[in-house]
Amino acid sequence: MKSKKENNLKYKLIKLELIKSNITQNTAVANRLKAAEVYLRKALKIIFLYHIRSKPILFVGIPKTTNNIYKERFKKSCHLFLPHSYWIRGLLTNKATVYRYIERHADVFTPERMKSYFSLAKKPSLIVLFDAKTQKEVLTEAVKLRIPVIALNSDMLHGNGISYQLPISINNNDKKSNFFVALLNSMFKRRKIKFNV
Repeated sequence: MKSKKENNLKYKLIKLELIKSNITQNTAVANRLKAAEVYLRKALKIIFLYHIRSKPILFVGIPKTTNNIYKERFKKSCHLFLPHSYWIRGLLTNKATVYRYIERHADVFTPERMKSYFSLAKKPSLIVLFDAKTQKEVLTEAVKLRIPVIALNSDMLHGNGISYQLPISINNNDKKSNFFVALLNSMFKRRKIKFNV
């Protein structure tokens, strides 16, 4: 009889420990989500402040899956959106040489791509990297020119000239990347947004 009561007590204690660990895990997940939301709000607020002041923003690594409606709206803004594959080393720091190279090899580049390069004639006021881990060349050039950088997927890169880090992973074919682009789109439609940061 005593052993049955002891077994029941042990079972209840184990069950209680499991419940406690589940609560702890759920709390940790909730805290990470809350932190990600705060990071995201701050980054969007910075981008929005540059946008309403009509300061050019360079977005590098925009997802290939971006909706065409968004792409059209982005083209109408004073900002530039480049896929990662468009990046050429020296595009910011050595424009004259890069432009000569582009002109010499004009048959290789599409008209849309050429237009993107030449619209970068003016130095951007802010750079947003969709994947800081794969876009280190862009980051190096931005640091040389002292251009502030907002970097997504930058949890592994501490410092390195990044002005504002978002430890949120966004992949090219990811729903999160489309969500971030949709947030940018809705932000560019408006002139005033209230940010609770």
